[in-house]
Amino acid sequence: MGPVVLVANPTAGGGRGRRMIPRAEAALDALGVEHSLVMTDDGAHPLRAAREAAAVGRAVVALGGDGLVGSCAEGLVGTGTVLAVVPAGNGNDFARSLGLHPKRPFLALECLREARVRAVDAVRAEGPGWKRHYVCVGGAGFDSEVNAYANTLTRLRGATRYVVAVFRTLARFRPAEFTVRVDGDEQRVPAMMVAVANAPQYGGGMRVCPEASLDDGLLDVCVVRAMPRRTFMALFPRVFTGRHVTLPVVIMLRGQKVEIEAERPFDV
Repeated sequence: MGPVVLVANPTAGGGRGRRMIPRAEAALDALGVEHSLVMTDDGAHPLRAAREAAAVGRAVVALGGDGLVGSCAEGLVGTGTVLAVVPAGNGNDFARSLGLHPKRPFLALECLREARVRAVDAVRAEGPGWKRHYVCVGGAGFDSEVNAYANTLTRLRGATRYVVAVFRTLARFRPAEFTVRVDGDEQRVPAMMVAVANAPQYGGGMRVCPEASLDDGLLDVCVVRAMPRRTFMALFPRVFTGRHVTLPVVIMLRGQKVEIEAERPFDV
């Protein structure tokens, strides 16, 4: 195994990242893996750091939450560079989808040394004036607004942060008319949200598309129809087990190309 670049967010997981950095370096040393450290955050820097590592032929170890991991992954799309994930964030949903667990945070380092790698899909998402890639779950509507609000709740951790954000967002959210096309098949529906998934879960364990696979070349789509707030609150807990997919108010779709239009703009 050649040298690697450890891209680490010290603020991840409410400071867990900072405590894990020396442990990760010690684990790399114990495995005999030469490394350099790049301290960063969840902004654009991880993407640049990953691209710079790929340019000199170094694998990347991403230590942080889903934001940092997603940025590093985007920087490596199309390069063939290996990415090892050390889960240190609040949700760690992508790591869990890979079979990694925060209680064994350095398992990916052992896989890295032993060259046990897995190819995963990356989703290209684009709109007017922007383009990006992601590897976990994206969407528009209620879930994207929840995520934006959850990112402001820095004192809360794990699924708690997203649950609080769900109920705070629900108090002011209005459904919208969505047009969703999956491989050309179009549906127009008043909806709360549309989630497009490459991985089964997001939001600290919400299994929004429980059958999604990281490497099947397909996107799983969850459309949640518009409903009264009280009904949504009653049904919401089912997302943590994936049992929501059988409800009449949920439409599940699958395909290679997904197009979404909404009557008003949302964060994505």
